Amino acid sequence: MDSATYETEQLIAKMEYRLNREYSQAEKEIEEKLNKHFERYKEKDERQRQKVERGQLSEKDYQEWRKSQLLAGKRWENQKAVISQDLYNVNRIATSIVNGYMPEVYAIGHNFATYQMETAAGIDTGYTLYNREAVEKMLRENKALLPPPRDINKFKDGLWNRSMLQSVMIQGILQGESMTVLAKRLAKKTGDSNKKSAMRNARTMSASALNGGRYDAAKRLKGMGVDVKLQWRATFDTRTRDTHRQMDGEVREVGEEFSNGLLFPVDMEKFSHGGLMKVSEFNHLCRETYNCRCAIRSLVKGLEPQAIKYRVGEVKGLSYEEWKKGRNKPRMMPKAQPKHKPAVKATTQAKQGAEKLTSKIQGANLPKYTPKNTLSEIRDYLQNTLGIGTLNMNDTNTSTVALNIVADEITKFYNVFGNLHDKGVLNDIFIREGRVSYVAAYSPPANMLLFRKKSMKLKNPLKSWGKEAAEQHGYGFWSNGAPEQTIRHELGHSIHKSIYDSLDSINLQKTKDIEDLWQDTVNKVGITKWVNNDKPETMALLKKSSQYLSYYGLKDSHEFVAECVAEYMGGNPREVAKKCVEIILRG
Repeated sequence: MDSATYETEQLIAKMEYRLNREYSQAEKEIEEKLNKHFERYKEKDERQRQKVERGQLSEKDYQEWRKSQLLAGKRWENQKAVISQDLYNVNRIATSIVNGYMPEVYAIGHNFATYQMETAAGIDTGYTLYNREAVEKMLRENKALLPPPRDINKFKDGLWNRSMLQSVMIQGILQGESMTVLAKRLAKKTGDSNKKSAMRNARTMSASALNGGRYDAAKRLKGMGVDVKLQWRATFDTRTRDTHRQMDGEVREVGEEFSNGLLFPVDMEKFSHGGLMKVSEFNHLCRETYNCRCAIRSLVKGLEPQAIKYRVGEVKGLSYEEWKKGRNKPRMMPKAQPKHKPAVKATTQAKQGAEKLTSKIQGANLPKYTPKNTLSEIRDYLQNTLGIGTLNMNDTNTSTVALNIVADEITKFYNVFGNLHDKGVLNDIFIREGRVSYVAAYSPPANMLLFRKKSMKLKNPLKSWGKEAAEQHGYGFWSNGAPEQTIRHELGHSIHKSIYDSLDSINLQKTKDIEDLWQDTVNKVGITKWVNNDKPETMALLKKSSQYLSYYGLKDSHEFVAECVAEYMGGNPREVAKKCVEIILRG
């Protein structure tokens, strides 16, 4: 295994961990919904089961009765639609997680292939290392740089999941499973099937990005006059396609297609214009790319293939790590400068004392956000200025008023806490359909802001959001009653993640100091165990908590940071919120 493959495997392990978290949570939620759905049938089902045990009802009649109760009517069809929607949502989030890693995988392939060719040819091409940010900026100029971002076909996804639910349900009925076991089996089976599909997609996309980086590195050196060719290398085991076994060792010029019609293994660029292909051509591409684990090797003239050491180690006396040290300045594209002098104090809080903080963290220094007239303009701003994708936004699920508010709040956060996308904690905004209780939420595994469709469609969202915020604040549950409170709170979670996800000594100390401040506040209020009920003792704690922050903010250190940041960005923060943000902004 070479260094590039090793680094990619580490990234895939991170992807799989995050995908596991998302699908495990989805399984729990689906199981809860199914248990609630089956509750109405439990007593009847138990009575029928007892009749079978007493010999009053045959097993076959019992099965038919269960089918008529559980599979017929609108209730089960509605339940399938709800669960299919939940699975569609988590599949979209999973796809976003995978797509977010591809620039980094591409950079790994490009860097390592350049190292191999430079050391093999004995030349220095003045190369500077690629990183995720550089590739993302290049993508804005050339969308074909990476495999087309995979999206989910909602109709096909729903059809497949509803069919699977029906099949698993029938199996459970025929096996005589109890309602509780049936709910668990349905949740597990559907969750596992969708998760496996997401993980196969992660590996396929990673192989495409890695080989694409290697291919473009060879193309670059070819353009500089280096005599380089490409060789197809298959992975030999029981899962390898016969066609790819036969292709092992094929050599082509850079830019010349291999015998299967691809420029490199898992070359998915042609999928971007699949509508112009014949069905037979499309099917051929699918057969040649999905689950492929082949790689390309760069062959420099005068160096035999076996002389290239495809492992972590030295090539011609220079190790990959030594080579990287000489090129350790990442290849960063210059950021676009604003046409006019940026506003130094771009937030309400900045005007009220943020400048007093002894901070070494640099804000993004963006101009004050100007509301846009169309959804397309706002999406362009989010993508090109803030680096944030808008996965599924359109005129049917998002109003320009609501999205302008979101863009404005994120801009203010950037100006105080720095570029959250570059910190790796905010990649996308996703509109969640179906039955969702929250206005907004933050997904740490996906680095994504989630919004309820119902909340984002409103023409006057501040009125609705403000009503909910005022109720929660008046109750003592939230620290602030501003309509934007929920957005600021969820962005606060992304700020916290940028600290606790890091292992450097500065952020480790910040994490400890935040924990100490939270615990000290909890002790002052007198909370021994955080509970959510309307008992007099809880109401007393809730009232006392509001003197310092909010009751919800004292639940744990995560909610503590989110509430402190939200209060700070709302203006006029109290002492606890000030101290917390001082720790965050400390250099």
